[in-house]
This record gives sequence, C-alpha cells and structure tokens, in this order.
Amino acid sequence: MKRLIPLLIVASCAPAHAQDVRCGIHVDIEADLAAAFSERRVMAGLNGDGTMLEILANAETGTWTALIVRPDGLACLVAAGEQFDPTVATLPADL
Repeated sequence: MKRLIPLLIVASCAPAHAQDVRCGIHVDIEADLAAAFSERRVMAGLNGDGTMLEILANAETGTWTALIVRPDGLACLVAAGEQFDPTVATLPADL
C-alpha cells in the first residue's frame, strides 16, 4: 500500500536533481503526520551541517517517516515506509 503524505511544498532542502522532495514548516509536518498516520518522533540526531535527521513512526501500524530539519524550521521528507521495527540494538563498547 503506497502512503500519500499531505505536505505543503514551500521550498527545497535538496539539490536540484532531487525533484520529488517535499518540504514545509516542521511543526506543521509533524502535526500532519500525527493526524494522518499517528506517527510520533522516535529518534533524532544532529548532522554535521547543523541539520537534524528525525524519524517519526507508529509502532502499532509500522509506518515511518524520515525528515531532515534545518535550523530555521524548514523540514523536508526524505523517505517514508512501512514495517518500522523499534528494535534497540546493543552498541559495541568501543563506540
């Protein structure tokens, strides 16, 4: 089943060759994903360029969405899918 995500395209976060990137105001996208798929943030990490990678997911239905969020609040959807697995892996001690 293909997911249709209701996002407003307001600007581009990606290079010109990435034509299908959807972007919008971060809080609005989070609200849209919560309303449409009951997805909530399950992971966030800071990238070296100051942007944040954020994963939103619904553990019951398995849907998930990956966003890149800029410091100015613009967020771009970079991937979405199904069968989210919230498994927590044990990291090696030397990391």
